[in-house]
Amino acid sequence: MLTRLEVDGFKTFEGLKVDFMPFTAILGSNAAGKSNLFDVIQLLSQLATRDVAEAVKQMRGEPLELFRQTTTGRCRQITIAAEVLVDPVVRDPWGSEVELTHTRIRYEVVLERREVRPGIERILVVREAAFPIMRKDDQWALAQQPSAAFRSTYLKYARQKPWLTTEAGSDREGAVFNVHQDGKQGRNRPASAAEATVLYSITNAEFPHLFALREEMRHWRLLQLDPTLLRKQTGRRPARCQPRIPCRADHARRAALQFPRAVRRNTAGSGLADPAARPCAQGADLLRRARKRCTSRAGEAARSATGQHGDRSARP
Repeated sequence: MLTRLEVDGFKTFEGLKVDFMPFTAILGSNAAGKSNLFDVIQLLSQLATRDVAEAVKQMRGEPLELFRQTTTGRCRQITIAAEVLVDPVVRDPWGSEVELTHTRIRYEVVLERREVRPGIERILVVREAAFPIMRKDDQWALAQQPSAAFRSTYLKYARQKPWLTTEAGSDREGAVFNVHQDGKQGRNRPASAAEATVLYSITNAEFPHLFALREEMRHWRLLQLDPTLLRKQTGRRPARCQPRIPCRADHARRAALQFPRAVRRNTAGSGLADPAARPCAQGADLLRRARKRCTSRAGEAARSATGQHGDRSARP
């Protein structure tokens, strides 16, 4: 679960800090940056499962447009930090299951535009880190005031050292990503021209906390409601002989959908033993009467039309 997001240099954001509750509503006028907020969350999710070039292709607009425009030009760097609550048990695709000792993680990543050849730029990862959030520093948990059962099951604070850091190397080798020991001996990766995050390379539970972080970010999804599709009619259109059913019958139509369930709740076998089902039965009866009247009127109209047609055909 994403609990906090800090963004600087991405599109319109400068020093943005947002805390997320279990349910958070994002409100704002047009062009206020609501879509950009969801874009940066989507970018984080993409960076966990794709290299940088593929991740930015999934975003709206051109890669250069991801960097904030200033009075002096585009920013060179995008800095993103996310605080998450991960599942206490993680399972990788090969069936290895590990119980975590720490479930509150802060992840930081810095992307930079770097000229690799004259006139050609690439977006590289220049810094990446993953730190444990200590109990005393966990402002989200203090604000939520979770129950004792939730705290004992999901909030674990046993780790003291970071899982991932970026350390300055020699002038010849450059910076280094340092994956620290976490059930397995740590390892280093060069950071001088990284075209993917370290998190992207963690594909199993050998480093369980980093893998749990990757899995959490990988499952972030953006679900959008298309207004055009919402306006489309569904189902069959009513027959021409059926007039517009009054508002009272509309309530009956909805009640009729619940009528079969109301009948099934009747254990006596005759009548409706459940009092809560009586309004449903009354509504269904009202709907049947309305349909019967419509059918009767349609039949009368058809017979009248047939009689008029017969009169015309009898004339010389």
